[in-house]
Amino acid sequence: MQSADCRVQNAECRRACTRSFELVPFYILYSAICNLHSMFPDTLCYTLCLMRAIVVHRFGGPEVLSLEEAADPVAGPGQVVIRNHAAGVNPVDAYTRSGTYARLPPLPYTPGWDGAGMVESVGPGVKRLAPGTRVYFSGTVGGRGVGGYAERVCCNENQVHLLADRLTFAQGAAIGVPYATAHRALF
Repeated sequence: MQSADCRVQNAECRRACTRSFELVPFYILYSAICNLHSMFPDTLCYTLCLMRAIVVHRFGGPEVLSLEEAADPVAGPGQVVIRNHAAGVNPVDAYTRSGTYARLPPLPYTPGWDGAGMVESVGPGVKRLAPGTRVYFSGTVGGRGVGGYAERVCCNENQVHLLADRLTFAQGAAIGVPYATAHRALF
């Protein structure tokens, strides 16, 4: 679940769709999308401003995980939107999904604590990150353990860290909880 600052409103969605059309590198695709947009502006905008996310509507086994469409997040002040390339799967995610963890999020929710990807947009006041930066994150604006299993994730700037070029996104997604757990166990 994401904060109100990160939810797309219809007017913002239309502006976001217009911006995305300007960035399409293939003029044929651009023309086709613009023609469709002129015929069906609300429907096409709605479709283009959705992402996919895993959503849990009730606690239980893996069968309660559902792939659904969700609104694209929008970065608020001090926040960063990341296009997620890899999501970390941690034991705490399974405990929460099953309903056995001590602190449970309200239903429905999108699980996920860790991930890695590219910064897509930044909100006002974000200084150390810019669109196109490779990053990993541990936590989201939705809270710890909530929101990482989505195509785009909204995080506070302090939850996002630079990902070295020599690391893959899958390795970056394992830095948060798994790395900290292993480090603590060894040292």
